[in-house]
Amino acid sequence: MGAEICKAYGIIGAGWGDEGKGLATDALTAQLVAQGRKVTVARSNGGAQAGHGVTMADGRHHVFHHISSGSFQGATTHLSRFFVSHPMVFLPELEDLKRKGVTDIEITADPRSTVTTPWDMAINQAVEITRGGGKHGSCGLGFGETLERHENGPKLTMDDLSRPDLKDRVLEIAQVWVPQRLATLGVDTIPDHLKPILEATPVVLDRFMADLLAYTAAVTIMSDDALGDRDAVVFEGAQGLQLDMDLGVFPHVTRSHTGAKNMVEIARDAGITDLELIYMTRTYATRHGAGP
Repeated sequence: MGAEICKAYGIIGAGWGDEGKGLATDALTAQLVAQGRKVTVARSNGGAQAGHGVTMADGRHHVFHHISSGSFQGATTHLSRFFVSHPMVFLPELEDLKRKGVTDIEITADPRSTVTTPWDMAINQAVEITRGGGKHGSCGLGFGETLERHENGPKLTMDDLSRPDLKDRVLEIAQVWVPQRLATLGVDTIPDHLKPILEATPVVLDRFMADLLAYTAAVTIMSDDALGDRDAVVFEGAQGLQLDMDLGVFPHVTRSHTGAKNMVEIARDAGITDLELIYMTRTYATRHGAGP
């Protein structure tokens, strides 16, 4: 029944990001709430490297990285299987939103959602530093490195966070994957500020385990397929079509599908048949970082 009445929208950037996807998500959520709909905003790609700014009429401002841009309007946040979860960024953002009056946010995540570690971030930053003038334009939050590890090394997903051997999995990433990955990338000189992380000091390990524990306490596991039972769904895309891994100018792209592909796949599996896409653009081009 729910799949027959669920109305879904997709917010997609038509450029290199910064097209106003956060503003559009906030405005569309407000419109749907005014119609009496209960809205779930699903992050359909990317990760915490997104920066979707929303400013309310009362002056409250927030740049959404992990939690959805519909949160000021009371929307539920869902992190899809195509989203890279980032506990280290999530928790400070959640506290910041609470200080801005956004409390009791319902947040769910697909069990297949990949999880970033501090070592993914540190590898990302180390290799970008070594590129010198040939930087790719990375944000340094470990998004691409997380997916590289997920595809070729020890995985860490939302579902894994409840495993009794979680610490062993984390140690495998820190002690086995990290040196292998650095060797593959040819990184033999580590910046001093990244050494404590890449050496997996006890302080770093304990802090990350605490972050994972707090993350699982705040986020409920829910399959993407359950979105079909929601009243209204807004897919909040990240980055833009010009940064799509298959469409953009390599290597200045993101490691995800930034258009409708993920949204359509999630909607199909959830039994959602009514999906309206909204493309955002500007009258001038904007781009962060390197690339044409």
